Amino acid sequence: MAAETDLLDLWLGGDASAFELTAAALARIEACNPWLNAVITVMGDEARADASAIDARAARDGRMPPLRGMPVLLKDNIDVAGVRTTVASDFFRDHVPDADASVVTRLRAAGAVIVGKANLHEFVLGATGQSHHFGPCVNPWDAARVPGGSSSGSGVAVAARMCIAAIGSDTGGSIRNPAAFNNVVGLKPTHGRVSSRGSFAVSPPHDVLGPLACRVSDVAAVFDAIAGHDAADPTSEPRAFTPVGPKLGRGVKNMTIGIPRAFYYEDLDPGVAAAVEEAIAVLRALGMRTVEVTLDEAERAWHLCSRVLVMTDAAALHKERMETESQRMGRDVFARVAQGREVSGMQYADALRFREAWRVRVREAFAVCDAIITPTCPFPAPRIADAADMGDTSNMINRMNFTWSLAGVPALSVPCGLAQEMPVGVQIVAPWWQDARALRIGAAFQDATQWHLRAPPLAC
Repeated sequence: MAAETDLLDLWLGGDASAFELTAAALARIEACNPWLNAVITVMGDEARADASAIDARAARDGRMPPLRGMPVLLKDNIDVAGVRTTVASDFFRDHVPDADASVVTRLRAAGAVIVGKANLHEFVLGATGQSHHFGPCVNPWDAARVPGGSSSGSGVAVAARMCIAAIGSDTGGSIRNPAAFNNVVGLKPTHGRVSSRGSFAVSPPHDVLGPLACRVSDVAAVFDAIAGHDAADPTSEPRAFTPVGPKLGRGVKNMTIGIPRAFYYEDLDPGVAAAVEEAIAVLRALGMRTVEVTLDEAERAWHLCSRVLVMTDAAALHKERMETESQRMGRDVFARVAQGREVSGMQYADALRFREAWRVRVREAFAVCDAIITPTCPFPAPRIADAADMGDTSNMINRMNFTWSLAGVPALSVPCGLAQEMPVGVQIVAPWWQDARALRIGAAFQDATQWHLRAPPLAC
């Protein structure tokens, strides 16, 4: 890292003002973004004004708000009033919303400072972060490899210490794979726990917004700020919410983790397999028991969610664009949307019926364990030059992830090692509405390891 004050160190010190944190984040963005391209829009003036207001209120009231001036980046499919939301698309290049997304309102109420809008794969439809219209996002661990996506800028910015936390969106792994590829923590909450109002969604039954940060405790703090029912969002569930932060230090002794060997532990990069097995060993040493669980037809769940349900939803969303101005789409995104146009109504109906059966299978697996452990991705970040030769790269990257999106359960990716000198993530999956349990296990793992403390070898 560079010689200037490290933003994460400043945050962990606990004494910095909101303005000092914001200034450090903006300086880091200025230094690193020219080559990482993680941020589409920098909100410098707005961020400084918000930070000054937080400090003024703290001086007047004698206390800081829960997020105490935390610098946060938003994936650029999330609206901020008066600031463009591009969705990394030529169609929305100049789109300026007039209202804040629900998560923005909640973040600001908790004392976060929005410092900018993060790069992403166009229309949130890709896992490589190679934006055609706003330029590709660069993996800070190796510029020759993809950073993951579609929340590419969110993962890269956290890893590069351009913010303390970022908000991404996840349809089939779009928070989790950038977390794994960039050595940060990423949470896909239970579907319906965090409001998606004010964000661009591709498949509302599967889309969810969630936080990324270097530490599980910061992910939990942001999750506490943004979770809760939103009556204006039809996908939001009216369930009571209890903050998860106070539960993180309770330990994991005598909890049981399920290991689904079939599908999830097959065809893995050897380094990924070794890192995840070591992570399981760490959890055992912390007092967790292990049990093998069976999830029949996981491969079918992956294919039906990724190729039928999500792509058909995308085709419906982009119907007019495909018919009138499809040439304005990146060719990879066009190909995915076109795939959805070939799905019949009968195939879509069959997939919906299978989704209910799949959720029963997942519920049965959780009857014998508290959480399920899998790799986040089957291989480390692929090289950009190789990604085009991997068929549907986005689908392969998220092979482990779509199944949990189909179920709607919470899933947390936590750094657990290196493979090919690139970061590896382990995925902790919990039952519906038990986001706190996944975070609690992740926090215990981080307390016992140091993988999350490793920063990429940045030149900025």
